[in-house]
Amino acid sequence: MTIWVLAILMGIGSFMLARYVIRPRIEAFRRRRILPPRFVALEVQATGPGVDKHEVIAIAAIGVRPGVEDHPYIHALIRPASHVPRKAAEAAGTSAEALQAQGKPADQVLDALLEFAGGDRLVLYNAPGQMAFVHRLAERHGRSVDNPVSDALAMARAAWPARSSFKLKDLARSLGIALPQRNHPLHDCGLIAAIYTEAALKLKRAN
Repeated sequence: MTIWVLAILMGIGSFMLARYVIRPRIEAFRRRRILPPRFVALEVQATGPGVDKHEVIAIAAIGVRPGVEDHPYIHALIRPASHVPRKAAEAAGTSAEALQAQGKPADQVLDALLEFAGGDRLVLYNAPGQMAFVHRLAERHGRSVDNPVSDALAMARAAWPARSSFKLKDLARSLGIALPQRNHPLHDCGLIAAIYTEAALKLKRAN
């Protein structure tokens, strides 16, 4: 699936991480070769926490290249097969009505994500829980996801074990990372990329 087809299917563009990550830190990583040349900060939004009874309704990802500020991204809504609770839709940055009207078939969104990520490292917050949804989605549509994975939450716990809260926004705030004005999966991806970067600097490792 080519990039221009992706543009028709879902939001795709360039995301500014300058508001989240101080560029000199990124430059330092590139010199030290701690981070991979490119990693994909990924956020998966589902209707609930149960892989067997809840469904994925949105996927967002930012392809981060250390040393630059503009990063390509994708954001896609998936048309649900059942009723979506209002809070779940709002957490995905949308509404139940928009999901029905604008949501794309799950297999198309999954293919777009796989092409966007390539073989690069996926970085998620609570990777085991998030990747369980990704793998279940892939299994249902005859695909497989074999990318290396890093858990930004586990790295944060290792880097700052004394923190009182490891909620994404609480941790970002405590690290001095600017928070977005509204909830949106792409903004969460930006926070994930920033926390992953800070944790890697602290731990001197990228995984």
